[in-house]
Amino acid sequence: MENNKLGAVISKIHQAVEDNWIVSLFLVKLSGVWFSLVLAFFGNGWLTENSAKGRYLTALGWILTVVVLLLNLGMSMVDRYCEIHAKDKEELVKITAERDLLVEVNSSVDTICKNKLHTQLHEIENVMRCGQLAPLIYTNPCRQIQNILDELSRSISFLISDKAHRFDKSEIHTNLICNFPFSDRSTWYNIDEYSASVSNVVANKKSTFAYLLDAERPYVFFNDKQEALGKGHYYPTDLDEVDGNGNLKGSIGCFLLTFRNSSGEYIKAVLTIATYKRHIVDENELLKTLGKKVDTQKVIKDACDTLAYNINSSLVDNYRNRIGIELCNYYMQRLSANG
Repeated sequence: MENNKLGAVISKIHQAVEDNWIVSLFLVKLSGVWFSLVLAFFGNGWLTENSAKGRYLTALGWILTVVVLLLNLGMSMVDRYCEIHAKDKEELVKITAERDLLVEVNSSVDTICKNKLHTQLHEIENVMRCGQLAPLIYTNPCRQIQNILDELSRSISFLISDKAHRFDKSEIHTNLICNFPFSDRSTWYNIDEYSASVSNVVANKKSTFAYLLDAERPYVFFNDKQEALGKGHYYPTDLDEVDGNGNLKGSIGCFLLTFRNSSGEYIKAVLTIATYKRHIVDENELLKTLGKKVDTQKVIKDACDTLAYNINSSLVDNYRNRIGIELCNYYMQRLSANG
């Protein structure tokens, strides 16, 4: 804060001098004029005096000379400071412009996806309510969603990594299951066509999936699967690993996606993000950086809550509409296959 105030003062001084060319010229030439002209020709008697040993500065001469040198040094430092920070400012302006462009592009792409999703939901409505034939879908929506989830894993690994705690994309496992409430609220479909049936997870009231639906929240997150298991909010799978004490490794989060228009809800999906070897938030490392005099449980809870919020708002929401488009294609594909 103090550095920012000092920098602002220096910039104002520099700008004031630059705006007044007479003052600027005077300060630039001051030291040269002072030593070569003033002291040499006009200072005798009051700035300099002669003696048998030669010329020397009077007390006033010394004071004014020091003032001139300090002014010259000060202006040199101001110029150098502004020169360095001008480059920093140019770089910051460039970075800000690039960021603003990315935000604008992302917003435009999101708008395109929203419009496409709205159109597809309207098509589904015509099929379900008006008896219109479902259009044929020639693409593979499940494969497309897998590709999207693969990119989401990459984004999550980037979000949760830092210098001391890095995650590879392969450590982040994402999956999506969905159902179509207008047709059948009880049947859920696994988008991963190579994965095992989700019937056990869906039917088990102690799964994180069931907890999410019962809690009626947009997402739930457990940094410690063992803790979730103890609370009755996790159902272990074949992928789970345990440590030397028999405790489950890894973290899990479930995020609810719903797609509807004014006439009702047509698609519901649950996105699962999980790790199987270590926690997403390294609790021990977190506490080391904060010291010992902290409320341990509160610090960990706040960190986990913040991370879950960031994943949901910064990542899942940005992928939501693109996932929704493919889920609409999947729904229409099933409607077409069922006549």
